[in-house]
Amino acid sequence: MLYKVAAFVTRGEGAAQSLLTIDHPNAGWQLPAGTVEEGEEPDTAVRRELHEEANLIDLTLVQKLAAFNQLSSDRRVMCQTTPLQMMPEQDAPLLPHIFRRGWYVREVARQNGMVQVCYEERAHHGNQPGEVVLSWEGWVVETAVTATLIRHLYHFRPTGSLPDEWFADPGDHGYAPWRLFWQPLATAELVQAQLEWLEMVRDKLVVGDFLDQPEVYRVKNLPGRQRN
Repeated sequence: MLYKVAAFVTRGEGAAQSLLTIDHPNAGWQLPAGTVEEGEEPDTAVRRELHEEANLIDLTLVQKLAAFNQLSSDRRVMCQTTPLQMMPEQDAPLLPHIFRRGWYVREVARQNGMVQVCYEERAHHGNQPGEVVLSWEGWVVETAVTATLIRHLYHFRPTGSLPDEWFADPGDHGYAPWRLFWQPLATAELVQAQLEWLEMVRDKLVVGDFLDQPEVYRVKNLPGRQRN
């Protein structure tokens, strides 16, 4: 089992709210999101991702919106970092690839306690998927992959004013700084999977009932990041 988080950050009121969106250089229009690290709680992870991906520090938690198993059919996720092997044998030669914890893969076959998996990376543009730019396939031990990925969704609001647009530096992950901007909540566009999350919780976002004692989280000096 693996856990991931995503944050809906809104400003404004009711149906007139705006939604914070990341214009990722090759992953399209996204929410701040990522993988819960080992030993980390989801509510800590989501605040870390907001700090790392959006440079946001002062935020008010409105509510936790949902938690659900994100995977279906042959979709899987890597629950540990592991090398890729050529054949379904524990001592098979290694391929020159390492599949990272949190990567999405497709299950192709199972044999001898191992799973054949395929990883594909697409170039997204806005909310539209583009062509496959990378594809790797090989075998991993079956304990390295899981069909259970619990995604936790949260709703936050900034405690003060924020600019209409700014850039965040992703650090040493090989990406150029990505742009953050606001979209009208009522017509917001995201990559397909995240648009489905938005439709799932849109009514809760519009109502936006605060918790009895909303907390203001100040997040800083946090460890490294892991995308989506």
